[in-house]
Amino acid sequence: MGSLTSCKIRRGIFANYAPAVQLTGEQTGQRVQFTDGSLTDGTGSGKADLLYDAVLTETASSNTNRDLIASLLDKYGSTLSFVKVKFLRIEADSGNTNDVQFKPGASNGWITGPLRTAAHTIHLGPGEAFQWESIGAGKAPVASTGDIVNFANSSSGTSVSYRLTIIGASA
Repeated sequence: MGSLTSCKIRRGIFANYAPAVQLTGEQTGQRVQFTDGSLTDGTGSGKADLLYDAVLTETASSNTNRDLIASLLDKYGSTLSFVKVKFLRIEADSGNTNDVQFKPGASNGWITGPLRTAAHTIHLGPGEAFQWESIGAGKAPVASTGDIVNFANSSSGTSVSYRLTIIGASA
């Protein structure tokens, strides 16, 4: 298994905005402050040692359960067992024609994470992304009772692709 030597998470926005009629001396740029979060190698607060990053595909009308504790492999082929999840990002491919759906698994769903209840579902249209982080303590999946996330294709006809990135700790 590899190790996470450093990780910087950027969040924020920079937007240029110009009014329809600009007054003399009026500023046209607006900056919303960026905030950064960092994770260093390890398993405590503000630390992570596991990284899962893959481009995945769901065929038409299909869905896949992913076990956060036993089914994901890192790029070296080692099994990842997330005791704490600190960061999760899902990016739907811009070429998709259907939505990517993300929710807790119907059985043993991970509801200690961002969705909180089995009834919540996130729908990502083509080119859309969802990002969640808890870089301090993280959120724990619970083996055999609450460690499954489900990814689904919203419709028939075509497959959907998405990038799934999960960063977390093994202890």
